[in-house]
Amino acid sequence: ETPEDIGGAKKKPLGLAYVINENPPWYLVILLAFQQYLTMFGGTVSLPFILSEAMCFSTSPLVISEVMSTVFFVSGLATFLQTTIGSRLPIVQGGSFSFV
Repeated sequence: ETPEDIGGAKKKPLGLAYVINENPPWYLVILLAFQQYLTMFGGTVSLPFILSEAMCFSTSPLVISEVMSTVFFVSGLATFLQTTIGSRLPIVQGGSFSFV
């Protein structure tokens, strides 16, 4: 029997919505990208605030903003390197809370 179901639609293994060579529609991609952005934004922004007390700059908003911009820049740079010359997985490299 062919992998096509009745009506000409292809049968997906294990109930998957998309197989490896398919792309979701553009509006779904934008929605999922925004969801990923909101998920990563919280972790990236909170890291400088958590570290500010231990690094003795909790009373200086300018230093917190500089650390925050550095975290965003390095996260973007590491993500770019990961997706171009690294393992090419669509992941975001960010700060880790395992050292906090």
